[in-house]
Amino acid sequence: VSGRSISFRVNSMVDKNIFSGLPAFSSLSNENIALLAEIAEIKTIPAHENIFTPGAKRDALGFVLQGVVEILHKHSQEAIGTLETGDALSERVLIDANDKHTETAKALTEVSLVLFPIHHLKKIQKENINLYASLQTLLIDDCTDRLYHANNKLLTIYRITTLLNQDAVSFPDMGLNLLKIILDVIRAETGIFTTFNAYTNRFHIQASVGSLHKDKDQTISPDSDPYIGTLITSPRIKALSSIDYSSRKAVWYIKKNALIAPLLSEKKITGALVLSNKLSTPEFTKNNAILLHIISQLVGGAVAEKMRLQEQQAEKEFKQVYIN
Repeated sequence: VSGRSISFRVNSMVDKNIFSGLPAFSSLSNENIALLAEIAEIKTIPAHENIFTPGAKRDALGFVLQGVVEILHKHSQEAIGTLETGDALSERVLIDANDKHTETAKALTEVSLVLFPIHHLKKIQKENINLYASLQTLLIDDCTDRLYHANNKLLTIYRITTLLNQDAVSFPDMGLNLLKIILDVIRAETGIFTTFNAYTNRFHIQASVGSLHKDKDQTISPDSDPYIGTLITSPRIKALSSIDYSSRKAVWYIKKNALIAPLLSEKKITGALVLSNKLSTPEFTKNNAILLHIISQLVGGAVAEKMRLQEQQAEKEFKQVYIN
């Protein structure tokens, strides 16, 4: 049995001023806000009604204007998250237009949504890639904030990681947002995100968060590095305790203790994630390591695919210059 999608009272005339009450849109220009207002729809759902159910097609990206939405697990129907004013709904529509809902969304109170239908989003993707990338970025920020409210943080992190796999998101943006999410969940002070270039045999630092030295070399040689460097020959997650680190060589990207995870694709290393200085507990826990391992597996393939696309683009540009 297929699920039900949003089909309630609709108002197709949208005042662009409604976006002023949604923090996620504060970084967009007035021009882009006006473009979004032209394609947006407002829908109102009565309290206690389902907005969509498992099996329904994701046909629009939505944001909560007013009210409270509860997300229910597909099988158990237990609450796994709550969405309130400003939170995004059905964000996976930016990933796969043919994707279907896997959970139930229910209006706990009367809910007003602003919706962007998928056919309009496809047009924006083709004609205004910068606006489309901005939508992806604000969704990432929204999901980061949602971590404070979600009951199932792992599910939320999975969705964010999937969003980060989009071509429109650069390595630095991907790394920065990913680090913010992980540091919020695992509760660590600093982190770095690197990609590995097999041709130069160096890790390239794409993003860092926390009180790290900004004037350091933006690459790390595995031959001389005692921590990230070991991932080449032993590509597995490593926990470094405060006691262990105090007796070993200090490096600029680690403070006190660390979790070091390789990013892998088809058993080949594509980069590394390093978290340092655990905040809520004296040391990183086994559960922290398991969570980072899951995230690193999801990100490793995305890094490899981005690298492949970059190489294709570079080769294409080289051929154009050579032919001309």
